[in-house]
Amino acid sequence: MRICVLHPSYDGSLSPCNGLDPDAVPQLWLDSPEHHVTSVHLHKATAVKHLIALTRRQPSGGRQLSGPRPPGPLASGQLSFSEAEGLQKGEQPLLVAPPALAQLVLQDEDRDTTSTSSTSSASSAARASNPASRTASASSASSSSTSSSSSTAGEDSTTTRSDPAAPFDVFLNLCDGAWDEDRPGIEVVQALERLNVPFTGADSRCYEPSKEQMKVVAVYHGVRTPPWRVCYDCRDVEEAARVLRMPVIVKHASGYNSVGMTRDSKCGSVEELKTQASLMITSFGSVMVEEFVEGREFTVLVSEDPLAEAAAAAAAAAAAEQKSDSDFNSKCRSKSDRSGGVFVYAPVECGFPSGEDFKHFDLKWVEHEGLQWRRVEDEGMDAKLRGMAATMFTALGGVGYGRLDIRADVEGNIYFLEMNPNCGIFYPPDQQGSADFILSLDPSNDHRSFLRRILLAAVHRWERRQPPVLVKQCSSTSATPQDITPSSAAVSAASTAPTTPAVPPKSSHPYSPPSFGLFAARDFTQGDTIELLEEGPVHLVTQQHVEKHWSPQQQLWFRQYAWPVGPGVWAMWSPRAEDWKPLNHSCDPNAWLEGLNVVARRAIGKGEQVTIDYATFCVDSEPFPCSCSSSRCRGKVTGNDYLAPWLAEEYVEHMSAQVLYLRSQAQIAVRGT
Repeated sequence: MRICVLHPSYDGSLSPCNGLDPDAVPQLWLDSPEHHVTSVHLHKATAVKHLIALTRRQPSGGRQLSGPRPPGPLASGQLSFSEAEGLQKGEQPLLVAPPALAQLVLQDEDRDTTSTSSTSSASSAARASNPASRTASASSASSSSTSSSSSTAGEDSTTTRSDPAAPFDVFLNLCDGAWDEDRPGIEVVQALERLNVPFTGADSRCYEPSKEQMKVVAVYHGVRTPPWRVCYDCRDVEEAARVLRMPVIVKHASGYNSVGMTRDSKCGSVEELKTQASLMITSFGSVMVEEFVEGREFTVLVSEDPLAEAAAAAAAAAAAEQKSDSDFNSKCRSKSDRSGGVFVYAPVECGFPSGEDFKHFDLKWVEHEGLQWRRVEDEGMDAKLRGMAATMFTALGGVGYGRLDIRADVEGNIYFLEMNPNCGIFYPPDQQGSADFILSLDPSNDHRSFLRRILLAAVHRWERRQPPVLVKQCSSTSATPQDITPSSAAVSAASTAPTTPAVPPKSSHPYSPPSFGLFAARDFTQGDTIELLEEGPVHLVTQQHVEKHWSPQQQLWFRQYAWPVGPGVWAMWSPRAEDWKPLNHSCDPNAWLEGLNVVARRAIGKGEQVTIDYATFCVDSEPFPCSCSSSRCRGKVTGNDYLAPWLAEEYVEHMSAQVLYLRSQAQIAVRGT
């Protein structure tokens, strides 16, 4: 498997973590012969162009992107932007075909399973406090690891793509810059999504939720979280002082890494709160003020678990086969973009040095030698922490992996603080962060198994993201080559004929606008879900609003394309053209409704147009002549077809809820005999 590790570059960065945050070295745990690792450092300004170059097809005769590199600044398998751009210039973006899921299944390996001490001192496995030594250590580890895990130049003994010219099978994205930082972050995720390649970690929807957003979600899911206020000015701070109990803690309202927090961020009085909140607002524009939970602090690592979902899907498929229930099999495939399973790793507790009781910036990044991490031995507390972590990861739409911070009061009640998507991980062994300690303290779920799990999730998620249908033109010219190409005699006659300047010739082929349809991007079997509309957004409008505010053209579209979802309420196409799904009518369609979803009525081949009978969901729409060419073609489709007696016989349980309701109101059979 060819893996491209994406690191955020600190070159020229003003980030407070510059010089303190060592390069991750996942190569240490990607050391089997099947792994070919290339490291790339991205700059915020050029990240998108760099990624485009990395994902483009390799020119014929070009050298491999993976494998050992010659000595020099880019040894250890690193690829600069200029190299990548020059190597790939002129090629088109490639839609990669990643390795089969079966080739990524977690496998038990020979490991040292000797028990690890339940307490791991940061001084015994500490990150070097000298920034220079930290950087040197990271670079050394990266160099030796990548060289040992790469193949001979030009070779790739484990090629698993359908196109061997594609440079990488998956991108291991370690870029974690905040939106207001000068390090790459969200733009990397957005570019990887747009380039349609498999990548690990959070997607653009859950990359950087604000702390308040996370807390609101927690409240609605019945998860305890300390009372808080987000403040933008002194009046907000005064309001927070009135409603919150001291002590309170002030935090960046969105950022991570304890940015901006000092020992004084814990405030025991109103005056202290005003001083610290003012500093945060001046620096970042806002501040979160939160009641401080006196007690213990825990950290829990969570990731997607596609293995669990694969096992569940296999069991479901077996059950479906026994029951011969195609609908059941269809529902098993109809899942969200994220892998269904969640894996919660063993929680750890943070042991603070004397005089400290929360992780401020200096304690986390500079004076961390006194921090200790130990496994949670109490089974009751372990279960509560795992349960909260799984609930919040799922509730926040977690994708990839994330690390959750949780505190417990003196009575043992636990409180969700925040989740860090794309948390720092894979640090060198002598510079580990909290997520690394979680994996190091659990030999049964260590770095290697974590890597396999997130790589598998990346491929699984990529497969789910592939569109089941594509919008294409479905019209074709009826002209024959003879109609288009004039004869030589006609050319000679035209050359001698008199001409009239400034008078345009009459066109023998008047403009005819193309029509569009949905075409299957893969094969579908009967019962497969084609378009998943359940739990999805719908553009709603009332007829009263249309008649009062819409232009004549918009009203025409409404009469042609809207369908009812309730009395006087209609679903209409989104104003965003990229969301349009022109699903055409057929009197003998290959798809129909199942609830709100469009499912295959019969087998549909890749490239075949997907059609549906408008009578099953359209009401009072404008009539139009039908040219579906089926043996059952009605010749004309009208807005009253939904009342036809034969509809129940043909489409039992495959009509919209509103059509079923209107038929029952008109005392027309809802089900066939």
